[in-house]
Amino acid sequence: MILSPTASAATLTVGIDLSGSSPVFNEQFARPASAHVGTLVAALNLGDRVNVRTFGARDLSNMRQGTMAITRAARPQEVARQAAALVTRMPSSGIEPQGSTNVIAFLEFGDFDCTNGGQILLITDGLEASSYADPDALLKGKTKLPSPEPDFLKGCSVTFYGLGAGQSAPAAKHLRDAWRSWFEAAGAGFVAVMP
Repeated sequence: MILSPTASAATLTVGIDLSGSSPVFNEQFARPASAHVGTLVAALNLGDRVNVRTFGARDLSNMRQGTMAITRAARPQEVARQAAALVTRMPSSGIEPQGSTNVIAFLEFGDFDCTNGGQILLITDGLEASSYADPDALLKGKTKLPSPEPDFLKGCSVTFYGLGAGQSAPAAKHLRDAWRSWFEAAGAGFVAVMP
């Protein structure tokens, strides 16, 4: 039996944080972040796909999304170049930073193909600033993130690139610990790439 290239296709979702605290608007951050995106995309195989979405405030400005498939015509290196370029251009994009960060809502309402081992890469400082959590209390370790639906991300691996950017070392550790606990309850593997 011959399987089609998409029978075991992997999905990589790249989420770009457009909130005011996001480091993606900083050129010195955007360059290595784009290289990281490019490396992950270049490792994909024929039939795999890359979903690029933005998040921040819970409004219509975050309807920006696109899907790129790895095909014979669109090889991994070419798709990697395109995906990385999106991140590289963020500091000069003219996009107005948003006033809140809804990381949890982005994760709760997304379709990440976890049953097939989907990968999620968020370019974000990880600072939840929404109706779910007080960002100052999170940074001081005085509160936790609300409990997620158990195992709803089971099978997915999640990377936060830029977690704690711009924060003191203790604050960044509190943030990392809060997200580590949250993803453990959600059933996902979690990696924090911290500047």
